[in-house]
Amino acid sequence: MDMKKMIQVIIETVGASEDEVTLEGELSRNYTHFTGVAFLDNIGEGNILLQSFLDQSEIFPNDFEVEFLQTNSSVAPNDRFLSIGNKKIDGTKVKFKYKDGGNAPNYPYELKVYLRLENCDNE
Repeated sequence: MDMKKMIQVIIETVGASEDEVTLEGELSRNYTHFTGVAFLDNIGEGNILLQSFLDQSEIFPNDFEVEFLQTNSSVAPNDRFLSIGNKKIDGTKVKFKYKDGGNAPNYPYELKVYLRLENCDNE
């Protein structure tokens, strides 16, 4: 079994237009680095990450547009993540505070954030 890379998913329900939800969780202890993040494009446009943290460190600036992180099946699987460098993790907690932009095709919907975790050779 290849333990070099893993995709961890955090899911939260967005109940209505312009709702704010928090997605949070502990990253897998089987991996050493958090290297990328993605959202699917089926959540509409105009969505904002009000805050995003890896433990106490900010990942993206406040009020970051989710469209920069959205992807779809037209993109090659290896290219679907916005790379964020090699952020060292060890049971690290991640937290995203999300605001719906009011343009999703349906409500409620499941919001999923995909996190790419890796065991990097160059430590």
